[in-house]
Amino acid sequence: MRELKYSELVLLTGAGASKACGLPDMREFAKQFREQVASVNDTSSPSIDLLDDILTPDGGPPADLEALMTALACLSGEIRDPAGELLIRNARSSERDLTRSLDKISDHLAEWTTIAPLTSGPFQVITKGAVYPISSTYLATASPLTLGASRFATRPLTASDLLLSAPPEPPAISRDRVDKHRASLSEARKTLEDWTNYFAGLRSAASELLNGLKANIQQTYSSYKARPAARSYKPLMNELLKRFPYLDVFTLNYDMVLEGVLASSRHPCFSGFKASAGREWRNAFPAPVPPPGSVRLYKLHGSVNWYQMRRRVIEMPAEVTGVTTRTGPAETMMIYPMTQKVVYSEPHLTLFHHFARALREAKRCLIIGCSLRDDLVCSTLAFAARERPGLRFVFCGSPASIADNPWLKLLHKRFTVMDNRFGEDAFLGGTQRAPRF
Repeated sequence: MRELKYSELVLLTGAGASKACGLPDMREFAKQFREQVASVNDTSSPSIDLLDDILTPDGGPPADLEALMTALACLSGEIRDPAGELLIRNARSSERDLTRSLDKISDHLAEWTTIAPLTSGPFQVITKGAVYPISSTYLATASPLTLGASRFATRPLTASDLLLSAPPEPPAISRDRVDKHRASLSEARKTLEDWTNYFAGLRSAASELLNGLKANIQQTYSSYKARPAARSYKPLMNELLKRFPYLDVFTLNYDMVLEGVLASSRHPCFSGFKASAGREWRNAFPAPVPPPGSVRLYKLHGSVNWYQMRRRVIEMPAEVTGVTTRTGPAETMMIYPMTQKVVYSEPHLTLFHHFARALREAKRCLIIGCSLRDDLVCSTLAFAARERPGLRFVFCGSPASIADNPWLKLLHKRFTVMDNRFGEDAFLGGTQRAPRF
């Protein structure tokens, strides 16, 4: 990988920044999707009931897009839910262990009822290798000499001794308890099967909803309101590019707001795609130093106009909303908002590499519109702060997002929280302590 010289200020944007441009945030998007499905839903379909169960959990706040997509992906089988799999695996393991234990108890009880239990008394008669119970009458009449120094009697058995050894009836509680345990196990097994069948029955509806949700994401974020976008982003980008010769901007959004604003402001924008190669991903960022007034844009979660074409990733023009190949629609290269985000494919892997390196060279990181719930992003911020003590953060968002974050709460003294929301007038002037960019 080519060595880049990163800017002194790193800008990180999330869904909240695009909200100022007329695009919905994750909670609003989930609500809109539910309403769209309800407007065309067949009454015989479980889709609406399923969405209601996911989006309105008992006793909890309404779920957002990330929670919705994660639940649908797990139910449809697209991703594996570690927690659910662990519970089912433990339940089945417990079931097997209990079954084996009950089988052993049954075997022991069956064996026990065929053996003559000992009568009262500590002594036994051993004759021809067999152990028999000794009668209490014999023990009362036998002399110490007859019993000898040994604790075992040696005289032959009498008929009365054998009669006394007849086995009594087994206790009634033994088999009743086994039957009771078997009934409980059977009920537990039925409950487990019922839940398994229930979730399997939801798979088709969940898969249909998930595919519709992905298509809706691409359609929704393929366009934006140009006027609010320019009013929000232009002053910020112009001000930052006055203070710094170039910028490294990292975004978690799929939309093309930044590309459009930079193009209208005549600021060169580089996203890692090589124009001479048909806009193919080549990690084509200017190195080591980009032109003055330019922006290197790293779309960490992909973009609505990135498509997988065989082994190539292509960036299409903004007006293109879909690409069809010989085998069907091309896959959009986006990391969807789920709790389990996979970034082991290109270009995402390289983009996150740039993110980590840029933070280790920067002096300031301006964060706008991020809920700070992405563990990979937050851990990258935390590790960079640990390795670079001089790195400071300027955060446009709720202080609770920092205080409640397990990665960042110990770094709260490194954060300056802005008073104004992004998109408001005099945005850069609204801080508790004026940030020194």
